Amino acid sequence: MIIQGTLNVTDFALGCTELDRFVYVSTAYANSHLHHLNPQQICRISEQIYPLQDGTGSESDAATEWMYLQKYGTTPEYQSTPFPWAYAYAKHLTERLITDRFGETIESKSPSSSSTDSTTSKADRRLLIIRPSIVGPAQVFPEPGWQVATSAPVTGLAAFFIVSPARRLTLYSEFRNPNQEALIDEVPVDTVVNRIIIHTHMNTSGVVHANRELTMCYRFTDYHNAAKKLRRMPWDPKIMWVGDINSPKISEIGKLYAVAGCTFEFEQQKTSNVWSTMHSREKITFPLFSNMDSDMSRALNLSGRSTAFESLFSKYFKKHKWPAWCLPIVYRS
Repeated sequence: MIIQGTLNVTDFALGCTELDRFVYVSTAYANSHLHHLNPQQICRISEQIYPLQDGTGSESDAATEWMYLQKYGTTPEYQSTPFPWAYAYAKHLTERLITDRFGETIESKSPSSSSTDSTTSKADRRLLIIRPSIVGPAQVFPEPGWQVATSAPVTGLAAFFIVSPARRLTLYSEFRNPNQEALIDEVPVDTVVNRIIIHTHMNTSGVVHANRELTMCYRFTDYHNAAKKLRRMPWDPKIMWVGDINSPKISEIGKLYAVAGCTFEFEQQKTSNVWSTMHSREKITFPLFSNMDSDMSRALNLSGRSTAFESLFSKYFKKHKWPAWCLPIVYRS
């Protein structure tokens, strides 16, 4: 669904003689498999395309990989690469396929090498790939805290912590102290939109990350503690961690939020370069960074997400056939 739909639109766009720009919204976690190279360290991901290797150890051909996927429902590359979920792999392969379609020059860096090797294909600066991290509530526009509840993953995770009757939840992390070392990169949705608008206007090409600054990210434990403050049940689910991503002990919520116990540093040099050229009035209208003046020493407060929480609780209650009157018993509004 992710790959074929995007290729349909790509082929249609390339048939337009007046095509000026093509913007594809991917995900910063399209390369989350790189975490497993150094699982106990912060994983740094650059604004570039990372190739995969086929079964022979050579660089994989995206078109061949796609043909194999359609025929067999999986690929050797996916089977041999530790992507946390199929979604990340689908976005990763889509980036490579549309890059090939546009004939973009790829600066591809092998994860095990610091050298950069460029292909000789003709560059096409019409293609812009935006990689948002975890999209969260708005910082300013259309109003502070605005969000679509079902499209804000961290809000969903916090809602689960609040309402779940579980006494123990098992998640994946290879950090020694995941509660403190795992950072949640939740970027305001309007920050993402501003980066799309500005980079499109500035004719930026290639890959651009849309994420929160690492120093502005809250820890996993900050979100967990903030959720517990809104929980009325007389017990809190204990968070357990395992170092094997394939462990059968991992809870279903842990499989869904497979990167919750990791920390990624997404390069954003292209945005920093553009920011330095913007006029002060433009910076006020289109802020490209999140909460630049916020006080990170303050405890994270999730009470502003009450509308989104109640929407999610309504769906949760219907799924589990709980009566609506139970909500005040479990949730401190």
